[in-house]
Amino acid sequence: MGRRTAFLLGVTMLLALSSAAVGAPSPTHVHFTAVGDIGGSVTTTGPVLDQLATADPDAHFALGDLSYGATGAEQGWCDFVTDRVGPGFPVELLAGNHESNGLNGNINDFSACLPNQLPGLVGTYGRQYFVDVPQDDPLIRFVMISPALPFPDGTTWSYAPGTPRYSWTASAIDGARAADIPWVVVGMHKPCLSVGVYGCEVGAGLVDMLLTKKVDLVLSGHEHSYMRSKQIGLGAGCTSLTIGGYNAACVVDADSSMTAGAGTVFGVLGTGGIALRDVNSNDPEAPYFAATSGANQNPTFGFGDFDVTPDAMTVRFVRAAGGTFSDAFTLTRGAAPPNQAPTARFTSSTSALTVDLDASGSSDPDGRVATYDWAFGDGRTGAGVTVRHTYPGPGTYDVTLTVTDDAGATHSVTRQVVVAAEQVVARDPFERSLTNTWGSADVGGPWTVATTPGVSSVSGGKGRSVMGAPGRGPVSLLPGAQGRDVEVSFELGLDKVPAGTNARVDHTLFLRRTTSGDYRALVRVRSDGVVFVDFARFVAGSGTTGVGAQVSVPGLTYAAGDTLLVKARSTGVGPTNLVLKVWKLGAPEPAAWTIARTDATAVLQAPGGIGLSPYLSGSATNAPVQARYDNVLVTSVP
Repeated sequence: MGRRTAFLLGVTMLLALSSAAVGAPSPTHVHFTAVGDIGGSVTTTGPVLDQLATADPDAHFALGDLSYGATGAEQGWCDFVTDRVGPGFPVELLAGNHESNGLNGNINDFSACLPNQLPGLVGTYGRQYFVDVPQDDPLIRFVMISPALPFPDGTTWSYAPGTPRYSWTASAIDGARAADIPWVVVGMHKPCLSVGVYGCEVGAGLVDMLLTKKVDLVLSGHEHSYMRSKQIGLGAGCTSLTIGGYNAACVVDADSSMTAGAGTVFGVLGTGGIALRDVNSNDPEAPYFAATSGANQNPTFGFGDFDVTPDAMTVRFVRAAGGTFSDAFTLTRGAAPPNQAPTARFTSSTSALTVDLDASGSSDPDGRVATYDWAFGDGRTGAGVTVRHTYPGPGTYDVTLTVTDDAGATHSVTRQVVVAAEQVVARDPFERSLTNTWGSADVGGPWTVATTPGVSSVSGGKGRSVMGAPGRGPVSLLPGAQGRDVEVSFELGLDKVPAGTNARVDHTLFLRRTTSGDYRALVRVRSDGVVFVDFARFVAGSGTTGVGAQVSVPGLTYAAGDTLLVKARSTGVGPTNLVLKVWKLGAPEPAAWTIARTDATAVLQAPGGIGLSPYLSGSATNAPVQARYDNVLVTSVP
């Protein structure tokens, strides 16, 4: 193996190690360089490449925006590079937006003429990969990703939390930590923090993950300038990085001598040769940065030079052309700071003998919460961020949550929950057969329904309402089911999905219905099967007004013959809390409410009855449509 292990040309951050390596990279010393936004100018790019050849690094990383030339001329640009740095100079490429989707060449063609030369690379070279340097007993893991870049598959790559690419990145970083690799450097063409032109296209969730895992460096380009941040980290006063503004609590260290492992340094190295852009010293994010240079601020072309040992990383900007800008900083690895214990927090809500517990408010100031363990106070236990537990009987129970962080520290908190036996206000399983009426519920008294022949009936264990024509909506009321703080659940279905442009069926559940008005929980089934939920209020003399905006039910599509389960609550006074959830029969009940609203309309703060009403929109073309209801249950909420 030669003295160099890798050359990555185009990394978005211009940082350079202060001393050159002698011989091949070893477990005790690696020398690498990085730069992006390169181009093919003889007067600006040329000197940068000449200085890189002189630096003679073990690795040089290119993080995007390579030639800025014509598509099809990729080989010519590769020749321009190798003519300057010499044959055999190893180049590791990462795509920028100018070559990810053919704007100025294609990353696949650049990768063919400047191929990977690092042994052990995992992933897709030029797009998403990680590699350890040296391969045996490595000092550094480089993780190269492409958030917010479009590729020829027609997609813009997302690294949002929950996506496969986010998980891949997190796993690559975790793998380095598990293997005791001292340093982790992430490269991505587009930055998040910037005093340049662009916003955080890569996404705050990805950046928070990099900060949570305390990646040492994040290198980018894209901005045609140089920007080096202070050391940034999450903690008690900075649980998520403030983007588009500034939070001083997110800055761990503001000088040029920093402690490795305390946070992350972000570097934009867009000084590879393409024309520089201005930097904005009045940008809201400017206080995050320790050093900047651009067209309006000592414009200087160059690259970043990094000298790495197990205990220190020395970084400096190497000037190649233009102005006289310089920058340097060090990361020194000292004794690891003591682990800080996590904090356990949870909220609870009850319905009869069931409690829903949510520990998502728990946190860890210097890592992550790894496990959530529950003791419910009745001899039983559970695990998870959110859990549901049903008690054997009414009473007051001591619930204990214990959280454990990724370093094994624990914290517990105990709170009391009170559960009460279910008090049934109304119940109707519709186990009867009737025509032109619904008769009386098993509990709750008689229904008041539309008596038009053929509209209302009970058969086959269902209460049935027929919408005989577009614009029709029969109303079925249960005035004996009086309550203010109630939970209502029922099953509903349709014999057919409404057809026609913008056709829909609105299923309305009336809550607190009196002569003065009512609250209305709406379950809307469209002609394409998509289900929306909404709340409205009706005040006599004033009409109906929405309470917030409608919300689609994630992942739920209705087909003829399906049965939907609906659960809603109205609780409290001034304001009233309104919540609703919908799911399909056979699926588990969602732990969270689909929609939650509040309203304080004075005439609706008193107890009232409940009711059901389907409505077929005027644009429907397949009337009649029959709505079917079953297992109506109204209980008081303590």
